[in-house]
Amino acid sequence: MNTPAQTFPQSLRDIDLIMLLDFQGSEEEKQAFIQEMQNAVWQDIADTDLVGQLTDTEMEEIMKMLSDETVPAAAKQEMVTAQLMGKFPNIKEIVSHRALQFKADLFRERAEGIKMHYASNPENVQKVEQALATAQGGDYVQAAQLLKQL
Repeated sequence: MNTPAQTFPQSLRDIDLIMLLDFQGSEEEKQAFIQEMQNAVWQDIADTDLVGQLTDTEMEEIMKMLSDETVPAAAKQEMVTAQLMGKFPNIKEIVSHRALQFKADLFRERAEGIKMHYASNPENVQKVEQALATAQGGDYVQAAQLLKQL
């Protein structure tokens, strides 16, 4: 596994996933959503980057750690990261890259969904396109605010 070459704008690194997606819900629901997204990132890494790189036993150990409901999410991720560091010294960069890619993809999917919802309203479609262009230009905070106005 190599460190991914793609770089992401600082605004994507800085913006909270809840704000980026304008997720509405209780604090408990927000935390559950964040946990679900973190699990999805780790599952994607396991399915794409680790398969073939780890023995079946190593993979089973990691999947067991990730699925252990008695361990808090942050602790699970630290345990898995620590276990993988010996074999993949750049695992933290890989996880960070995948999480940022995931955030960018989720924003794009949300924007496209809103665009489809407003397909009969050219003014709102234009606002969504402006938000997408703003994100593409690197300002995810402003892009999220543009979508929130709809």
